[in-house]
Amino acid sequence: MGLIAFLPSATDSAREREMARRARASAKERESAVATESQYRQFAAALLDRTTSDWIPYGTSADAELFTSLVRMRSRARQQVRDNPYARGAVRTIVQNVVGLNVGFQSRVMMLRGGKLDDGTNARIEKAWNRWCKKKYCSANGKHSFASMLRLAVGRVAVDGEVIVRFRRKAFSGSTIPLALQVIESDQLAEDYNRTAPGTGNPIRMGVEVDADERPVAYWIRPNHPGDYQFVTGGGSIQPVRIPAEEILHLAVFDRAGQTRAESWFCAALLRLKQMSSYEDAEIIRARAAACRMGFLKTTGGSSAFADLETTTGKPTVDPADGVTRQVRFAPGQFWQLQPNEEVDIPASPPPGDGGDPFLRMMLRSIATSIGISYATFANDHGQSNFSSSRLSLLDDRDNWRVIQAWLIENLIQPIFERWLDTAVLYSALDLPNYFADPERYSDCRWKPRGWAWIDPLKDVQSAILAVNAGLDTLTNQITQNGGDVEDLFKERRIELDLAEQYRIPLAADTRVTNNTAAVDPSATADSNNTAAGDNTNAQQ
Repeated sequence: MGLIAFLPSATDSAREREMARRARASAKERESAVATESQYRQFAAALLDRTTSDWIPYGTSADAELFTSLVRMRSRARQQVRDNPYARGAVRTIVQNVVGLNVGFQSRVMMLRGGKLDDGTNARIEKAWNRWCKKKYCSANGKHSFASMLRLAVGRVAVDGEVIVRFRRKAFSGSTIPLALQVIESDQLAEDYNRTAPGTGNPIRMGVEVDADERPVAYWIRPNHPGDYQFVTGGGSIQPVRIPAEEILHLAVFDRAGQTRAESWFCAALLRLKQMSSYEDAEIIRARAAACRMGFLKTTGGSSAFADLETTTGKPTVDPADGVTRQVRFAPGQFWQLQPNEEVDIPASPPPGDGGDPFLRMMLRSIATSIGISYATFANDHGQSNFSSSRLSLLDDRDNWRVIQAWLIENLIQPIFERWLDTAVLYSALDLPNYFADPERYSDCRWKPRGWAWIDPLKDVQSAILAVNAGLDTLTNQITQNGGDVEDLFKERRIELDLAEQYRIPLAADTRVTNNTAAVDPSATADSNNTAAGDNTNAQQ
């Protein structure tokens, strides 16, 4: 045996390196398999792979997200409502269905004994309220009645996301109640004012000063609109001023806990609205270009007298560079006699796009869904639906309107009424005994927002009658759904019946209660008994 027998061969060394490489590769595969298995144990929505690597949202608070987006998003929403017909129509639809003509009021003060309504007190409260709701009394600038102010507030919340209503302790136009309302746009609530409040130590979040429980205690509002600099005279300031929360109603929909400011209801639709508008503009321009038919005079050979042609102005269009005529205008119905070796070439224009309707419908559906309106209502397009689907859409819309109506009453209308009632009693415009000992008794009322007519009147009325007669529903509920009041209806019906009886005019539906009256009338009972006895005697004979 030589020395070479004890040395490792080159083949053995290569084999060992290959085995080590395979071991490392196997270990990596096992690690990758474990990582993949661990990844798929989580929710699919949280997977991070090549298809979702660009989807990295952050867990920020509502205020943190609004702080960087509020002003730009609000401005874009206003621009779309100004210029986009669909956005403008959506705001009009929201305002008309939530407020409509007005939100009716009915005082419901009960008597201390007997459990009946105090009609005299209710009538005085309703009369004073209806008088104050005129624009010369309730509006600080004298431009809005209470109904139009509600429409303004709902429209601003839909577009801007929020609106400010301030109580002004001042009597306007000789009002006996020193109270008026001032509507302030959300731009004046200083969203860039974030610091610790001087004196109180409370945090100020985008212009709203809150306490330890996150209850608003004050609002920092600019005296002038920051975008109204062209018309501010006398050195008008835009430095925010502290106004106590008791003087402010901040109307907004807060979707997240701890949220201080609110976003536009169009926030999820703005990008699509803009893209759809750009697409429509491009289609319109393409259609206009296709309608402008251009033609070319071509020389096929030899000489041409084209340079001698004159335009409709009587002057030849000649290029000053080379003295050659480049353009000739043709009038409608005009024929030109071509010169030798010339021909007319009119290139084919592309027709307007005919595949845009499905794309636009898809865009409009997504936009309508984000705003909370059915597609048919938002796009005013009923050609894609039948009666059943239209009915379902309308019913779904009405459920949404009722939710917004309840929100409006709770957050704006009722607080205004309670403040008005306090002020009216305090300044002796209303005499309500022991009011401040029990203010809730006098502030009890019923608000009557607008309702809607039946979709299929014949079937809907028949089903309502069956439900009421079977005890499954009440007249009050049925009348309320249509925006009416059962007591008002009964009073009007009583007046109609008495008037018809006075003029001896029969009514098709005389709903006066006659059976019960006959049952308690002794003379009617006696007459009916005698008649029955006579009938029995005749039958026996």
